Amino acid sequence: MKRRRQFSRAAVGVTVVLLAACAATPPAPVVDRSGPDRESPEPATAVALPPVPARVPDAREKEPEAPEPRAVPFARNPATVALLTAAEAEINAGRYPIAGAKIDRALRIDPKDPWVWHGLATLQFASGELAQAAATARRSNALAGSTDGLHARNWYLIAEGERLLGNSSASAAALDEAERYAERARLTAERKLSGKSPLRE
Repeated sequence: MKRRRQFSRAAVGVTVVLLAACAATPPAPVVDRSGPDRESPEPATAVALPPVPARVPDAREKEPEAPEPRAVPFARNPATVALLTAAEAEINAGRYPIAGAKIDRALRIDPKDPWVWHGLATLQFASGELAQAAATARRSNALAGSTDGLHARNWYLIAEGERLLGNSSASAAALDEAERYAERARLTAERKLSGKSPLRE
């Protein structure tokens, strides 16, 4: 039970830094909370959501049907990386409509980039659109291919959203998925450092 409540702060922290981290092609390192020598998340604290902006881009308005996922890792468009970096700054400053406009432009440039959809999910979460944020995060996962670190980020966001909505069972299931992908990402990173081929399950 304690472990379930401890992920809240870690999940929220992930959403703040994810847009800057996504500029690099490899999945961001994920903290393994199981080992004694690794950093443990701080105790969970209450999440104070900011007011909902006038309008946040709706994932359902972009594409009636999700585009086919492509193999990853892939070469990212520098324009989308720049737009997401700028959007991160706007989200941190609470200027959600401006961040939404930048993410909307990134989606028009590359609607198959799963990091852009994750950026939109992060914006929706920050603005209090929890159910829509979960749907957008799942869309990002549908495009993320073998990028386990991105899958983990999306599932942590979903888990926290479900918790805030009072859906404890759905939150627990999403947290299990997040930790499973986080462990896969950790193992992949270790294999790359040791010169071995990543394990593909």
